[in-house]
Amino acid sequence: GMPTETHGAGFERLLLTELTAKVERFPDDLAELPGSECTRLCAVLVQVARREQRTSLPPFIAKIVPALVERLRAQLEVLHTEEIALALALLSDLGYRDDYLSDCFAEALRARLPLREASVQLFCNALHALARQSVAAFLDLLSPLLQDLVSRDEEFLQEVQQLSNSLAIGLERTRDEIDVPERWLHHVHSSILGQESFEELSWAIDPHRLQEACLNWHQLRERWREQEMTER
Repeated sequence: GMPTETHGAGFERLLLTELTAKVERFPDDLAELPGSECTRLCAVLVQVARREQRTSLPPFIAKIVPALVERLRAQLEVLHTEEIALALALLSDLGYRDDYLSDCFAEALRARLPLREASVQLFCNALHALARQSVAAFLDLLSPLLQDLVSRDEEFLQEVQQLSNSLAIGLERTRDEIDVPERWLHHVHSSILGQESFEELSWAIDPHRLQEACLNWHQLRERWREQEMTER
């Protein structure tokens, strides 16, 4: 017979036809699906949702997502860092919001520290996705990430620059140093979102973690400035 297409629009249509035909059994069918395949399925759903060009998820996709999320959550510990970051970004693209899931993703990524050169952009991507999900989960990943960078030597200042660029906050000296932790977090979060962030600090945010993150960021900025002055 004809070979089965395993990628592209034809495969997506085949897959979704199969899924929607037995959507009630989907949680059971998904129970044995490897985490990497769950991430791939997320990507398929995002592509279909984009082609639908709707402001909300098509009903058949909306029925699939909760079971898919549960399977992903159960598989987080065995997923690779890039798969966790990708799944998080894809769920954000689908418009899926869940504070508990965001906390689980942040925890799973914290377990992947210390940072490696190859994973810097992955963590930056994850921070962008978490910023759209939950400011508390965003801080829960940003804070240990900054702590990890502070503990490194000068060679990691390039990674600090990359993180700064990704978060859209400058390392250079500005008139407003934003020393108050709450204002600093509001500035960072708003910079990523491209719009004004929270009006009041969430009760879910750990004030000690916020203070530590703000101090570490300013320490990294000072270290970067010193190197800039040395190289001139």
